[in-house]
Amino acid sequence: MFVSFVVHELLAVVSVLLLREGLGIVAVILVFGAALSCYILPLWATLTVVVVNTLVVGTSAWQGDLLNALISASFYLVIQIVSVITVRTWIGQEKSQRSLAEAHAELAAAAALLEHSAKNEERLRISRDLHDLVGHQLTALTLELEIASHQVTEPAREHVLRARSIAKDLLGDVREAVSHQRDDAGSLAAVLHRATAGITHPNVHLRVDNTITAGSELTTLLVRATQELITNTIRHATGASSLDINIERDELASTLVLCAHDDGWAPRNLTLGNGLRGMRERTESLGGHAEFSRSDEGSLLVRLEVPI
Repeated sequence: MFVSFVVHELLAVVSVLLLREGLGIVAVILVFGAALSCYILPLWATLTVVVVNTLVVGTSAWQGDLLNALISASFYLVIQIVSVITVRTWIGQEKSQRSLAEAHAELAAAAALLEHSAKNEERLRISRDLHDLVGHQLTALTLELEIASHQVTEPAREHVLRARSIAKDLLGDVREAVSHQRDDAGSLAAVLHRATAGITHPNVHLRVDNTITAGSELTTLLVRATQELITNTIRHATGASSLDINIERDELASTLVLCAHDDGWAPRNLTLGNGLRGMRERTESLGGHAEFSRSDEGSLLVRLEVPI
């Protein structure tokens, strides 16, 4: 793009110098050149382009009339300055919006993980309380009833045996409840929907199998992967407005599969940045693998497979 810009500027300068008549029409090309330079050149280089363009216009307009040359040069100088300020303002607003969107995605992911972690801690606390308080007391009660069953006579013995049976059943129910509390990691879909809530650019289309439950490490991986996909789309997917993320279970391979793609254009020479490399490393740490490729339409394709 830099080479094409230089060629554009050289052709515009030569045209202005050779075509004295119709200066206003031809010199407009220089104004576009100054505005375009904001996207590919630093500020000092853009100002240099503006100065060179102004000198070219003034030189071309000077036909022995200094006042006419100064007026023409000043007119195009003002137009270029206004164009440069406008374009740089747009660029600054776009950068601010991207930064805000990235921060929003990161905060949403962090909030979802924090809420998930807090719920896990609460479940573990409840399971410990059930085990330490109710479980121990029921165990002691069962033992006392066992001893009593050998010391009492009929018809009281029948009631003691029935009470012992009820205590044993209740103890089994408590142990089952404790195991369920420890193993229940909550709905993965709910956590991921919280992590993407409120994100409007890109428009995230998230589809998650509601039957999937995941442990803490897998949930963290998927939330961070979703956040990185959103951030990567904001930063690098030119023209992207939507992002599709699909998470489902592969029953045959006993794996969880995440597939994602946007509707933008990824760089032709696909190189993995720190975010995508981190996604691959986290996936491999759980025994899975990650694939990154470029579709025929030019968008980035991401596929993660993690054993369940």
